Amino acid sequence: MKTAIFDYSGVINDNHETTYYTVTKIFAHFGAPSISYEEFRKNWIQPFMLFYNRYLPKVTFEEEVEVYKKVYQEVLAEHPVTLYNGMDNFLKKLHDRGLNLMIVSSDAEDFLKQELRAFGLNPLFKEIICGVHDKTDSLQALVTNNKLDPRQTIFIGDTVHEVEAGKAARVLTGAVTWGIDTPDKLIAAKPDYLINNLDELEKIFSE
Repeated sequence: MKTAIFDYSGVINDNHETTYYTVTKIFAHFGAPSISYEEFRKNWIQPFMLFYNRYLPKVTFEEEVEVYKKVYQEVLAEHPVTLYNGMDNFLKKLHDRGLNLMIVSSDAEDFLKQELRAFGLNPLFKEIICGVHDKTDSLQALVTNNKLDPRQTIFIGDTVHEVEAGKAARVLTGAVTWGIDTPDKLIAAKPDYLINNLDELEKIFSE
């Protein structure tokens, strides 16, 4: 393995609850009833407008993004984002081994890079692509533009969409179970690796 491409939210940072609180505030802003945390995890789907338009059919992408940027800051004040336990040391270990580390994320650039700087992780990543709605084309472009060998590249995410995007780019796929999508949804997507903890993730890079 030479290259590890990561989704950010729900993989590097531990934010599935933060995402739920953000969704709740967005629903409230547009006058939609709140949903339970269990319903949120069951019905979450990406690209994320597929999820929002299920409950808010008239809301546009631009409207969602504008409200998201406002309410996410409010949520952070009450529920600060943290790294998944041990993720900082794990990423530094991969970097020190000489792996190319990259990110493809739906998160807004300002928030993501600010968090990476706060965690001291920004210098570890060769390339960071933010604000991606559908990761399929962005991932494929990243692989092509960097002339990555798909057989030595893995895309690690926490949702079915990331597994599907990785397959479309013909890279290896890893699905972590500590993010948003439930294990049963991830299993059904058939990733190359289903990853329950950092020990299992590290073994992938030791093969």
